[in-house]
Amino acid sequence: MKKKHAAFMAIVAVWAMSGSALAHFGMLIPSKATVSRADPKTVDLHISFSHPMEMVGMDMAKPKAFA
Repeated sequence: MKKKHAAFMAIVAVWAMSGSALAHFGMLIPSKATVSRADPKTVDLHISFSHPMEMVGMDMAKPKAFA
């Protein structure tokens, strides 16, 4: 009986957290949509944490490192 209860609670916990986990996206946005050999050798990247379906960005501190 305890195993069934624990399994049920685990399923409920995963289900409850799945909605909020899918709502936020970390995005890496390049300065240009396409890059060719004739273009300059650098591309600026913008890091964003947002709700893309709502078109709302969130405040994010500059990362100390990015790899």
